[in-house]
This record gives sequence, C-alpha cells and structure tokens, in this order.
Amino acid sequence: MAYLVTARKYRPQIFEDVVGQQHITTTLRNAIAQERLSHAYVFSGGRGSGKTTTARILAKAINCSTPQNFNPCNKCDSCFEITDGRSLDVIEIDGASNRSVEEIQKIREGVRYMPNRGKYRVYIIDEVHMLTMHAFNALLKTLEEPPTHIVFIFATTEIQKVPTTILSRCQRYDFRRISVDDIILKLEQIAIEEKISIDKPSLLILAKKADGAMRDAQSLFDQVVSSCGTKITADQVVLTLNLIDTEIFFRVSEAISHRDTTEVLTLIDEVIQRGFDIKEFVMGLIEHFRNMLIINSNASPSLLAVSEFYISKYQQESKTFTEFDILRIIQILGKLETGIKYATQPRFKLEATFVQLTKMESVKDISTLLAELQELKKNPFFEGSLNKKVKTETLQTPNLTKTEKVLPEKIVLEPIQTINQDVKSELKIGILKINWDLIVKEASTKKMSLGSILSHVEPNEILNGSLQINCGDDYHFSAIKINREFISGLIKDLFKVNLRIEPILIKNEVIVETQVSANGDKKEEVDPREKIILDILYTKFAAEPL
Repeated sequence: MAYLVTARKYRPQIFEDVVGQQHITTTLRNAIAQERLSHAYVFSGGRGSGKTTTARILAKAINCSTPQNFNPCNKCDSCFEITDGRSLDVIEIDGASNRSVEEIQKIREGVRYMPNRGKYRVYIIDEVHMLTMHAFNALLKTLEEPPTHIVFIFATTEIQKVPTTILSRCQRYDFRRISVDDIILKLEQIAIEEKISIDKPSLLILAKKADGAMRDAQSLFDQVVSSCGTKITADQVVLTLNLIDTEIFFRVSEAISHRDTTEVLTLIDEVIQRGFDIKEFVMGLIEHFRNMLIINSNASPSLLAVSEFYISKYQQESKTFTEFDILRIIQILGKLETGIKYATQPRFKLEATFVQLTKMESVKDISTLLAELQELKKNPFFEGSLNKKVKTETLQTPNLTKTEKVLPEKIVLEPIQTINQDVKSELKIGILKINWDLIVKEASTKKMSLGSILSHVEPNEILNGSLQINCGDDYHFSAIKINREFISGLIKDLFKVNLRIEPILIKNEVIVETQVSANGDKKEEVDPREKIILDILYTKFAAEPL
C-alpha cells in the first residue's frame, strides 16, 4: 500500500473527530437533526484548523444514505465517493485559481441540475476571499435564493476580505486556533497507532511549533519520524527542525540581568552561526519574557505552554526582574521584531538593541520609591541637625563665591486678594517667595513637567528687572533656561510685572538652612537633605522610558 502522509491518513471522518472545534460541530449536528440546514455557510479561521475537513463531513452527513447519530456512516457509496473526491454531488473549487466571473458563471449554470446520488449538491469553495469583486457580485443572486437542493460552503483564512454582501447571506462559523494540549493529545493517539515512541517534551515542541494548526503539527511529526525513526526524544526534535533551544533564551535573560554585554553579543553570534532565523529568535525571546511576566504577576503557571521543568525554572528566573523591567523589555523586543523586517543589516540592529538592554537601569514604580523614601527619613542620618549653617557656592557669579546664607525672619504680609490685579510698585522677592507655590500650581496646569521642575528650584533675588532662580544641578538649570520666556509670561499674568528669568547654578556644601525666629534666636529646622533625595527621585523619573 502506498505511503500516505499523516494529515491525510488521520483526517477526521465524523464530527467528533474534528479537534478543538466542538462549538461548531455540535451546532452543525443539531442543525441536521432539526432539519434546519442553511443554504450557505462561511467557515473562517487559521490554516490547519479544520475548515475544509468539516465542510466535507457536513457534505457527507447530509448526503449519507444511512447516517449514524447525524454523522456520516462512511460505508455507503455516497460517503466513499465524497471521501475519495470523485462525487458528482460535491464540487470542491479552489478560489485562488478559479477566481474569475467565468468560473462563477459555471456554478450558476450547474446549480440548476439535481444531485446525482444524494439529496444535495454541495459547492465547497476554498480560499473564497481570493475571488474578484466581479465574481462575488455574479454570485450574489444565486447565493441569496439558490434551489432547495444546493448548499454552499465557503472556507477562508481572511474573513475581512469577504464582502459583507456575501457574509450577510451566509451563516458564519469561526474556527479557533487549536490549543497545545489538544494537538499533543491527537499526536499521542497517532503515535500509538503508528507504534512510535515519543516523549512529552517532544510532543510539546511539535505542538508549539505548529502554532494552532493541526495539519502543521502532523507534517512536523512526519518529518521527525523520517529523521529519528520510531524512538523520538526532545533533543532529536530540536536538532531535526533546527529549533532554538529554550536554554539559549534563559542564557540571554541571565546575561541581561547581570548587565553582561559580552555574553549577550556572544550568544547573538552563536544564534547566527547556527543558522537560526533572527526574527524567530526575537519572537521566541518575547515569548520567554512573556512567560516570566505571567509568573511575576502571580498568574497560573498553566498559562505557560512549557514543561514542569521549565515552569520551576521560570519561577526562579523571574525573581531577577521586576514586573516593570519585563514590560519594558517586551516593548523594546516588540519594536525590534517589527524593525528587523525592514533592516538592511538585521544583525547590527539586533546587537545594538541587546547592548541597550544590558545598559538599561532597573525600573521601580513610584509607590515603591516613596515607601523607600519614608524608610530613609526614619534613619538618624536624615534627621534634622542643629547649629549648622548653609554655605552656598554660586558658580556663575564671581563676586559671590562663598557666602553664609541666613534666612531673615519670615515676612508676614497680608494675603494677595486678587493676584491678577495691577501691581504698580516693583514686585518684592518676599512676595514672590510666599506665592511660589501658586506659580508652581499654575505652571503645572499648563505644562506639568515644568511645574515639577519649578517645585525643585527657588527664587533668590530680583536685580535690575531679572529674577534669579537658584538651581541645584545642571538638569534644573537647563530646564529653567529653556523655559525662561514661559516662566516670565506666567509671572506677568499673575503679578502684572515684567521680569527676565536668570537661572543660577549653585552647589550645596552643608545641608541645613538657618532661620531666625521672631525673638532673634537662630534655629535650624529645615533639612534640605530630604529635598536632595526628592531631587534624585525626580531626576530618575524625569527620564523617558526606552
């Protein structure tokens, strides 16, 4: 007997044999049982999901002379003819190669003839979305009101390309991607029938590689059997199909967590030298970090299509990354996957991205950082110190090299009733300092990032129409300099005074400010060290994520 590939040898012959599509097969059997058969069906879904197979089973079931529980008996002449593809009552048409109006005209003429042996003439058009628009239009009238002995079954992998005028005249059934577990179960049954020994990890590899398509899984199974014989192991499957070993993904993630750029570049070279597809490597790595994300999020490990050995390994490996780190890495790898398709030098792009990943700092959410700040404040080192003065070094003003800064008694003024009122006299620095929070709030409503920056600087003095603003570092200095006109306009709107903005870069040497109380005693109660910590946190958050 001639060799028959697994996909044909084990093609389902009754509704129950169709894997993973019970929601469709049950409905079709009920329709037959209740004699509520539609004149047209659309079966949509991915490749290898069972569309054409289900169409043939339906054609056999409605034409079978001795149906068994609304399934075809597969023993009568009608069933044999349909199974062998020689039935005059079931016409299968490839929509990709018979897409013209002329082909549809033949169908319109053929529907007038009664079935030869069975009860129905069935037209199965595969890849129906490939028909031309003129062909679809030619089919419309016949499809809407066909003779009672005609049933149309359309199969397509791209349902969005089928005109709505066609879909509205059909019952639509969407075929699901077949799950990894269902594919494994089917391959196990085939292996038992064929007397082939194959371990669970091998079946898992084949099922994942098939990507929801049973036909692909069976073709891969045939390839592995041809190479390995009747005893198959996971190592042989990986070697035969030239697949990327999962261990490589773990080595990559470990190198990223250790900031080991050399190891990452070495692994990329290994992937290239072994002839692996770069895009497939990136896709596999995205899935690898997706598995980590699931474990890190305390979701069920059953969501991972991996063996028990790798589940425990993911549980261990995921501890080296935060949830935010994993999300960031997946985002970067997703952009890399898209970019590789158009890159003239995909290896260079791959290397550059992975070097970037090794240089990336860990990310924390703001609630965690604020909690850490509260813990720091409990440390005695950060408690307020007494009897210290602040020495400030003004880097831009030579004549103010080092001075002792003693804050005067807090100015007590009547609150400004209407900020937008005309201010005839020159604006005093004391008024500006008291109302600085108002300026920050107003800036935040218009430009949130600038509002945050203004909350970390302070007005120093007004000289010759210029407002000097003290900045503790280069970042805030540059930000104030860039936004000078905006800040000046903001002050003009609030106080009706024109002031130029002049940022001043200062360097704090001692970290406690001295204030003078109302009775003349000096007391030290403001501890800018806490402000420094907030500055560091703010600077960390100010950077845009990659």
